[in-house]
Amino acid sequence: MAKTYEEWLQTRPPVIQALAREFPPHTSIVVEGESHYVIGWNEEDMVIISPVNPSEDYAGAVAAQQYVCAAHLRKGSTWQ
Repeated sequence: MAKTYEEWLQTRPPVIQALAREFPPHTSIVVEGESHYVIGWNEEDMVIISPVNPSEDYAGAVAAQQYVCAAHLRKGSTWQ
């Protein structure tokens, strides 16, 4: 049986759960004047973002992924 997103999230480490709630997947944010989409997180308090919309081109979004410190996003990003 396939897990729901929330069921899957509960299996992740606490730092990932917190980041996922703070920066939900597919959220559009502006970083340094350019729109990016949240596509993941890691245990080093990093948010994985991409300028490619994962809903339109998931492989392209993963290929263009960038890691950004969550603290950087908290200080200077504009949410959309």
